[in-house]
Amino acid sequence: MRESAQDGRDASAPPARGSSGAADRALSESADTLGAAIARLSNLHDGEEAIPDVVRWGDLAVPALETLLRGPSQSVPHSRCWAANALSAIGSAAANDALLRALQDVSGRTLPAQLEEAETVVLGRIAEHLSAVPGEPVSVALLDTLRIHRSSPSCVRAVGSRREMRSVLLLADCLFEDSSRNAAVAALAGFGADAVPYLCRAALPPAAGEQMEPPTHIEGRRAAVSALGHWLSDAPGDRDSRTTGVREALVAALYDPQRSVRVGAAIALSRVPGDSASVITHILVSALAETPWQQLESVMDAIESLGLRAEAPLCAVIGARPGAGSDGERRIRAVTLAGRIGAVGAVPVLASLSGASEERLRLEAIRALARMPSEETPALLSYLRDSSDSVRRTAFSALHRRQALSVARTVESLSDRDARIRRLARVLLYRRGREALPILIHAVRSAGDGARGLVSRLRLCREALALIIAITIRSQRFP
Repeated sequence: MRESAQDGRDASAPPARGSSGAADRALSESADTLGAAIARLSNLHDGEEAIPDVVRWGDLAVPALETLLRGPSQSVPHSRCWAANALSAIGSAAANDALLRALQDVSGRTLPAQLEEAETVVLGRIAEHLSAVPGEPVSVALLDTLRIHRSSPSCVRAVGSRREMRSVLLLADCLFEDSSRNAAVAALAGFGADAVPYLCRAALPPAAGEQMEPPTHIEGRRAAVSALGHWLSDAPGDRDSRTTGVREALVAALYDPQRSVRVGAAIALSRVPGDSASVITHILVSALAETPWQQLESVMDAIESLGLRAEAPLCAVIGARPGAGSDGERRIRAVTLAGRIGAVGAVPVLASLSGASEERLRLEAIRALARMPSEETPALLSYLRDSSDSVRRTAFSALHRRQALSVARTVESLSDRDARIRRLARVLLYRRGREALPILIHAVRSAGDGARGLVSRLRLCREALALIIAITIRSQRFP
């Protein structure tokens, strides 16, 4: 057993001072112990658990950790990331200098495609740890790294967290990188009004005559427009030159050649539409059919914020002759929005959808009508004659929640082929008690009349007779 263990000391602890011979042996054993702890960082199974053992060595562990961190690029980055974590946890000037040298080394490597992704992870981990380290050399190194690796979201976050104005232009350029766009938007938001001129510049379309705009550039301009919209909505109420400039940039974006940019500008201006309300509404309603599902809820929320100003365009979409493909989805979404904004002017066209061929459209129309004021209840009645059980059931439930079902209408539902409608009708009539008896008795007596089929008449008679008996017995027991 080693002498360090015999002396009661932790074998993983740094060596203590003593005689030269004992010190040499302790130093040799300690070097072995530190080397073993560093080696454990390369174990994918429990390497992370070795970090505390390495950190307790302090600056003594820095050279070995730097060697590991600046080692060969590999497709599995875990051990090098753990080395960066350990250096950050040590936190001394020597450890920070090692991280800085590693950043400069790793950022300058030219690698084959199969190693680039893993190396980007290592680079991002180093940048994240250095983001909180003060000093001009660190700032310069992070900026230089981001110039080379604009697609790294970790580098974007590290640079943005330092809030240095010299980085804003570079962060704005990162809007045009798919992988780092969201990080760039968040970083620029931290600069507040200082980032506005750079966002306005990023939102501009390419000059006339330039080559076709790549998709990443289009999405970058859309992100800039959205960021301007968020800033405008959070800006103080008083108008200043900067607020006016942002609004002018967003209004100009409403006429951008790219549809996604126009939609982004319309969403951004939807809460403060001003004189552009009609243009904004037209853009957003037109986008209901073409917007990807990831952005659809934002479009619908923007239309809802416009309120009744969107009523006429929505009615036009709902009442249009049905087309193919996305037109059906567009009508359904327009119906949903008509209900969400309480567009009473859309009630007639919603009622007319009871004859629509698509069941989803009819169901959505019922839900929209159910959101309207109670005086618009009659528009729901036409859906009680629908051929679909689910449509009739939805309409019946909506009328019930509004307490808009008369006794006669409820009795008529006893003949419905849907068992759930009949069950709900029975419950409602039983609660009415004696009030429902005359109409139930009349329904039984006249069951042979009218255009109902035999099965429907038998259902009505059976359900009505059972209710008459139940209500009569209850009335006798509890007069």
